[in-house]
Amino acid sequence: MIGSRSPAGMLAFAISRLGGFILSHRLEAEAAGQNTATIDDFYKHFQEFRSYVYRNIGFLVDYASHRRRGERVSTAHVESTVNQLINQRIKKRQMRRSRNGA
Repeated sequence: MIGSRSPAGMLAFAISRLGGFILSHRLEAEAAGQNTATIDDFYKHFQEFRSYVYRNIGFLVDYASHRRRGERVSTAHVESTVNQLINQRIKKRQMRRSRNGA
């Protein structure tokens, strides 16, 4: 269970509120006779984001609390993994990096 005062709980609450704002905006636009297709597309992406966050909420790191405690925050391991994946894909497809392609 996610506590309401925990960072994960606050994130869940903020995401829930954002979803409510989107739906409220959609209802206002619909009542005004406006096209809601863009809002519907955005809400679909929002739902995907919300699902991703909820599935991974236990793995998310509260970097702000680490910094307040004076701990170092580094994403070097993530950047290294991304660079390895990009290099593997480029080599596999025999691609080259270019200024325009980057």
